[in-house]
Amino acid sequence: MTIEKLEKQGYKGVDVDLTTSLFEYGLIWAKNEHCTSETEYHVYYKCGELFGSGYVVLADFIEELQDGWIKDFNGSYCGMTKAQVIKDIRQGNMNTFYSLYQYYGAENCIGTDYDPIKIEE
Repeated sequence: MTIEKLEKQGYKGVDVDLTTSLFEYGLIWAKNEHCTSETEYHVYYKCGELFGSGYVVLADFIEELQDGWIKDFNGSYCGMTKAQVIKDIRQGNMNTFYSLYQYYGAENCIGTDYDPIKIEE
């Protein structure tokens, strides 16, 4: 897998440069044919020296923010209220998801990939 191929498939990240998004920030995302809802994205994320992949359904995070494992979220680390985060997530804002990912980690936000792959620049 290469960054060029991922760019052609429509992957995006928090930085305008996909290489920077993946190798420095550790997360990129795109819609693909397997995404079944408006708020579902396929992601690649840093997993040591390799990269894991999985699917993220942003709507699930709304439930978790309201009644689940992150219901005590106060947003102080990202400068947003819980209401702002929920609004952004409802609108499909993956940059807001990235803030949750950075704070809570890939294991909590995406899960574990037991077969990570190498992605070349």
